[in-house]
Amino acid sequence: MIAFKPMGGLGNQMFQYAVSFVQGQDVFIDFSFLQKNNKSNEHFTARKFELDLFPNLNWKSFTTRHRLLYLSHSENRLLERMRSLLGFYCKWIVQQENEFVNLPNHANLYFVGYFQSEKYFHHKRAELVKTFEFPELDRRNIPYLNEIMAVENSVSVHIRRGDYLKPSVLEYHGILPDAYYKNALNHISSQHPDTTLFVFSDDLNYAKSLFGDSGKVIYIQGNESSAWQDMALMTKCKHHVIANSSFSWWGAWLSQKSGITVAPQNWFNPQKVKFDIHDFIPKTWAIIA
Repeated sequence: MIAFKPMGGLGNQMFQYAVSFVQGQDVFIDFSFLQKNNKSNEHFTARKFELDLFPNLNWKSFTTRHRLLYLSHSENRLLERMRSLLGFYCKWIVQQENEFVNLPNHANLYFVGYFQSEKYFHHKRAELVKTFEFPELDRRNIPYLNEIMAVENSVSVHIRRGDYLKPSVLEYHGILPDAYYKNALNHISSQHPDTTLFVFSDDLNYAKSLFGDSGKVIYIQGNESSAWQDMALMTKCKHHVIANSSFSWWGAWLSQKSGITVAPQNWFNPQKVKFDIHDFIPKTWAIIA
């Protein structure tokens, strides 16, 4: 049995599913965290299960029975030994912060963490691209798709603010500076001068203060209640300037076009979180401060 406990939004849930999927067994999903933490506050944003939007994604529910069989612990050593011999034992894989975890060779694994790294699943890319195929866009988004497909050098630009402005989240994640977007776009335009920007943001006023209203900038709007359509549109762009967000990470990673992807050097606030950016970012992507 391979099981995980979904936490966070769509992008994080995709990472959690991907690291489970590549273990080669049915994936079981434990909804206990989402059910328990179902109210937002000034420090936390409640999330819903979002992976069910993918028609090709297969999973089963991790039930109370599974919890008793695989996760419960007994002080009776003989009973625990019997459970282990019968295969009713899950090895917990717990990510403490955002470190890369070497996975053991074990039949039953229970994942707790975000596991934000291509290193876990890059060898299964083709299968995951198929698994994470999106449903058809709604009528309002088809014109955006047509505009993306009509230009040679489309650039998805993701600016995430929203919940990142909550004090505790801001202290941990940080907000990317204007200079990052300027430097990232200069990196792309140095090789492809004629680009059209497709801007995705939860703060369009801020985005417009950066990029203005020229014909070479198109702001994607109206997907607040169906954010997956933003990610689906990102995947159709050739080039990508992602935020420090798993959402746009997947928007770039699922793209089938051979363009340039730029990621920020500071994925988290370096004063608060120690991590190796190269565990997060694929080797072919550019990393810019």
